[in-house]
Amino acid sequence: QHQVEDDATGWVMPYKKVYHPYLCRFMEFQYGFSVEFNKNSTFTRQELLDIRPNDIKRWMGLCAYNDPDYNINPPVNHRPKFCRASNLASVKKALSFFMPHRNVPWCNNQGNPTRSAPVNDIIKEVKKFEVRGEGCPSHAKRAVRPNEFRKAMELL
Repeated sequence: QHQVEDDATGWVMPYKKVYHPYLCRFMEFQYGFSVEFNKNSTFTRQELLDIRPNDIKRWMGLCAYNDPDYNINPPVNHRPKFCRASNLASVKKALSFFMPHRNVPWCNNQGNPTRSAPVNDIIKEVKKFEVRGEGCPSHAKRAVRPNEFRKAMELL
């Protein structure tokens, strides 16, 4: 019901209920918040192919710093107080799901833009601020118990 065939190529936009809201919000950002998308919104292959790494980086900047054109250097000194690196990783994963070339690394303006250096760099940058205590505080409900930590370490 959610999949609509793109006229030109027969390509069908994939659909995953948990990821779709991320894509809709990102596309609203792409269109300058002049349109609103909902659970039935689909996007053409070309709309998705037109997404560039800098678009995703700016979106993540808005999510983390509340400014798509953030600047972490003086005199501005923005800090990622609005979301954590794990949130940005979720955004990256969700957007990647919808990319027509999702398995292809970003190279020469082709492939999956979520697999590009600028996108990975902002996630690393936010993680560094968290470690320094300058990022968004954790919203964990409770501390990890020792046995949970051991199990997690065994999985690595």
